[in-house]
Formats: sequence, structure tokens, C-alpha cells
Amino acid sequence: DQTETRYRQQLLVLEANVNQLTERLNQSEDRFKSSQRTAERELTQRYETTVNRLQKSLDRSNAELVQLKEETAETERKLSDRVQSLAIQAERHKSSFQSYRTRLYLEVEGCVTDCASLLRKLTLYQQTILRLSITNEQATTLLQGVEEFTNSVDRTIQELNRLKQRCMDS
Repeated sequence: DQTETRYRQQLLVLEANVNQLTERLNQSEDRFKSSQRTAERELTQRYETTVNRLQKSLDRSNAELVQLKEETAETERKLSDRVQSLAIQAERHKSSFQSYRTRLYLEVEGCVTDCASLLRKLTLYQQTILRLSITNEQATTLLQGVEEFTNSVDRTIQELNRLKQRCMDS
């Protein structure tokens, strides 16, 4: 009978320990779930902040690229107009050929200088794009656009150099 009482007391102690451990486990689970929710919120917030920052950076880059496109188109138009104007002037001023040739050469040289300046700007834009915090795909797209403009300016410089050579040969 004493043994049974002792076993019952031990059983009660064990049950109390089990209940206490169960309560601790539940509290630990609650703390874990709370920590997990906090971590998820913080991670989501960091992710959204990063995405927003990258989107703003991409928007700025796109705006710069659009501006560069407009500047390049305007410069190409101006250069094309100047070259065309110079060719027309060459036909009109055959009588003062030597002075015309010298003046034309200098104007074309100015166009080449303008193009070289534009190429330097394009190089700076490429460097700026490489420093931006954007994905490789976004950077590649931007760099391809700049490369197309660079090739166009290079072709314009070649045409201007041919015109310069024609001035020297005539």
C-alpha cells in the first residue's frame, strides 16, 4: 500500500513535470512563431525596400537613356543638317574654292569634335550604368542602347572624316 502511494506521488510529480514541460514547450513555440513572424515581416520589408530602390534606380537610368536618345537624335540631326548644308555650300562657292575648302574643313573638324564629345558622354553613361545597382539584364539592355548610339556616332565621324579628306583632295 505504501509502495502504491509512493508510485502515485511519483506519478503526480511526473504529471506535474509533464504539464510544466508542456507549458514551457507551448510558450517556446509561441515565442518561436512570434520571432518567425517578425523575421518574415522584416525580410519582406527589406525585400520591398530593395525592389523599390532598384525600381527607382532603373527609372532614373531609363530617364537618362531617354534623354541621351533625344540628345543623340538631336545631335545627329544637327550634324546631318550641317553636313548637308556644307555640301550645298560647296556647290555655290566654287569661285572661292580655296577659302571655302579651308572653312569647310574647320567646320567638319568642329563636327568631329562634337562627335568625339558625344562619344565621351556615351562612355560616361556606360560607366554610370555599370555602377548602378541594377540587374545584369537591365544593365545589358541599357548598355546595348548606348552601344547602338555609339556605333551611330562612329559612323557619323567616319562620314565626316571622308568629307574632310575630300576637302583636302580637291
